[in-house]
Amino acid sequence: MSQQVITEEEAMHYIDEIGPHLGGGGFDITYRPYFPDDRKNVCVVVRNVSNRESTYGFYTVWGLWDHPECGLHHGFIVDSRGTKDTLLIDGVRVEGNDFVVEVRCTGSHSGKPWKRTLRVLMVPYKNNPRIFWGLPMEEKEPMRYGRYERPEDKIG
Repeated sequence: MSQQVITEEEAMHYIDEIGPHLGGGGFDITYRPYFPDDRKNVCVVVRNVSNRESTYGFYTVWGLWDHPECGLHHGFIVDSRGTKDTLLIDGVRVEGNDFVVEVRCTGSHSGKPWKRTLRVLMVPYKNNPRIFWGLPMEEKEPMRYGRYERPEDKIG
């Protein structure tokens, strides 16, 4: 089966639906997706949410891909809930069945900027085809940041 193209609008709408919302009239922004140079069925999307007064907010980074048999899937990669720092994408590439994301934190609130290369495994977590993990390249265990689950995706 051939892999489908993910449009910018489709990716942004999908992340708007599954991503966090602070509510109360806050400001939510989902940015245009980042695609690898050679693929349009895989992308990374950054979402920023803040409260009405802009006194609290954070960024989340999501992987999104189309599986030819199962449709559109998402994976939580990283967020800045703890620091409120701005997260940026420096690059996205595909390696085998996984994709690799270069994420940069500006340190805008914490004063501690960093860069990480993270691998998004396009394999199911605990046999659930809708939950995926972002993994640091050097680690074999799931990231400490956790994952986002839609209520219908919960296992057990």
